[in-house]
Amino acid sequence: MKYKYLTKQLIVIIIGIIALEVCFLFVRSAIKDSLVKKWADDQNSITKDIELELEGESIKDDEALRDALISQYVGDIKVKCVCYLKSSETLSSSNAGAVTYSDFEECPIGMRFQVFLASLGAQRQFKRIDGGTVGYTDTIAIGEQSYYLIYSKVASPAMVVVGFVDSQAMTSVMSVYRTGFHIMIVLVLAVLGGVLFFGFKESGALNEEKTELIKTMREKDERADVLSYLMNDFSFEYDFKSDVISFSEKYATIFHRGRNFIRFKETIRNHFTIYHKDVDNLLKAYNDILNGSDEGNFIFRLQMLNGQYEWFSAVFKTIFNSDGRPTYAVGKIYNIHESQKEKEALISKSTKDPLTGLLNRGELEKRTQANIDSMSDEDHAALLIMDLDHFKSVNDNFGHSKGDDLLREISNLLMSEFRTTDIVGRLGGDEFYVFMKDISSMENAITKCRSVLEKVRRSITYDDMTVDISTSMGIVEVVKGGKFLDLYMKADASLYDAKESGRNRLCIYND
Repeated sequence: MKYKYLTKQLIVIIIGIIALEVCFLFVRSAIKDSLVKKWADDQNSITKDIELELEGESIKDDEALRDALISQYVGDIKVKCVCYLKSSETLSSSNAGAVTYSDFEECPIGMRFQVFLASLGAQRQFKRIDGGTVGYTDTIAIGEQSYYLIYSKVASPAMVVVGFVDSQAMTSVMSVYRTGFHIMIVLVLAVLGGVLFFGFKESGALNEEKTELIKTMREKDERADVLSYLMNDFSFEYDFKSDVISFSEKYATIFHRGRNFIRFKETIRNHFTIYHKDVDNLLKAYNDILNGSDEGNFIFRLQMLNGQYEWFSAVFKTIFNSDGRPTYAVGKIYNIHESQKEKEALISKSTKDPLTGLLNRGELEKRTQANIDSMSDEDHAALLIMDLDHFKSVNDNFGHSKGDDLLREISNLLMSEFRTTDIVGRLGGDEFYVFMKDISSMENAITKCRSVLEKVRRSITYDDMTVDISTSMGIVEVVKGGKFLDLYMKADASLYDAKESGRNRLCIYND
């Protein structure tokens, strides 16, 4: 694993160096053109300065102007010859520019400039800049030397100043650029080498830590592994950088799915087997790790092959790099379905009525008070108590079994009529309880209760005997700061009024 990492990094470095060298070959031409253009601009600037000095004067001595021009040195440029032009002539004309001064034997005074160029072995084409008043050529061989030729025009008198730059000057400049480029390569190599060394070192350390952790877990759980196979337990490993989670072979055996999931965090809500309501538990654990948690556990449900969900518990340990960032999480997932079912059964037994499955009195009081305590000044709620009229006649005439059936039927009716956010329960006997949260108005709550009152009303006939069933209700409005016992007593008093007033009705508590 380490050598593969090292080889990969070396290949990246070599490719980088080759790419930089190729880039320099392309850039070299651009640097060269830019430098020659700068020399041409410099010569043109000097020529214009001399023009300004002579502006407005009547120039009678052309040789004096020529001498002023040829004495100028601009960096590496030395004026080598001067050509006069007639007003209608251009430098590219075959008969243009008689040479009036020359340092070259190959270019005697009086020779036409284009003839001079032709004598060098090729008719050179100028690269024109600044509207054609300045131009330059590639290297021209003169004797054993090679030069860059640069020209600039003087407006009055019509004159072309021709300068030459020894190509060695260009070579010197390019060598400076190349030296700088090589220094840059050395710096890049140094940086990449450092990254390679520390990355290799850190990678090795992380792999060793990960391997040691997995080894410790395996040694610690040798006997547990045997039970794991029998109890549908399996291990996992998560890579934070690649967002890939990998499970042990046991996972594939249990769920008939692949062992590796890419883009795990992105896709978990869409096609993973975790129960949708438990996804937030997993994402919370993920965020806890990002915030520095080095270990943790959470429970969730996974879908089995039969389509049913079973409870599992995950425990994990996180490995961090030297920067404190999580790199891996390794852990184990245990099937806790049976123990969770037992736990839920105990909770249900302590909080729910065994006959109807509704909340019992103790749980009703606890949840109601918690909701009241969380109310704001603008919130409103209603507390309803109801019991069945003539329920004792059902038990006496048809037996307790029929009575129990009626209680379950009424329980189902209440669960279907009220919202899932409302608190519905059985106080005992034939007495039921509803706490309606976040009501828009007391009138709406009363309307709902009267609708239920109508749906409860029915007749039960058995063995030619008939019992009319109805319900009496008492309701009280709830505001912030209320207490359960006080509200219960007020609703119960209203229920008593409903009974006394002839049953089958709703009474509203008024202070």
